[in-house]
Amino acid sequence: MSDFFSILIVIVLSLLGLSFVPSVTGLGVAPMLSLFFVIGLTYFKKGAGPILISALSGLILDFFSSSPFGLHLGLFLMVAVVIRLFFQEGMNELPFGHYLAISAGALVAYFIADSLFLHFSGGSVRILELLLPFVKFAVVNLVGCLLVYALNVRYFDAIKKFEHNRR
Repeated sequence: MSDFFSILIVIVLSLLGLSFVPSVTGLGVAPMLSLFFVIGLTYFKKGAGPILISALSGLILDFFSSSPFGLHLGLFLMVAVVIRLFFQEGMNELPFGHYLAISAGALVAYFIADSLFLHFSGGSVRILELLLPFVKFAVVNLVGCLLVYALNVRYFDAIKKFEHNRR
């Protein structure tokens, strides 16, 4: 049951991040809200469900964004697998420091991969010209990260309460 709600939240956050939020910020940057939810989900839940949900979230963003197809899917799966490799499955709490570090690393990896794709597809990429877009991208996404962290904590508390009452 919680996987159904997780999938629903991922779909809503993906569509919200691509449609409504970029016009509100005024910076023209689409925050990857579903990535931040997937980070928390993979850290919190056991099993293969979070990895499959991260793949679904990546596919949704790949279908609707202007980035190269497969970039989001690859990033989301990479983040989910890295979390599973370095952290224990099914943690009871989501430490803010771990969450922020993983989120920042994922954002840097995404921006580098997107810039490399632009470079290899024949575009002109200069490091100094990417500095301002990266700062805007990082600021908008880290603010989104903080908002989704609050959602994650409430959602995981509700899941724990539901599972405790079910027993």
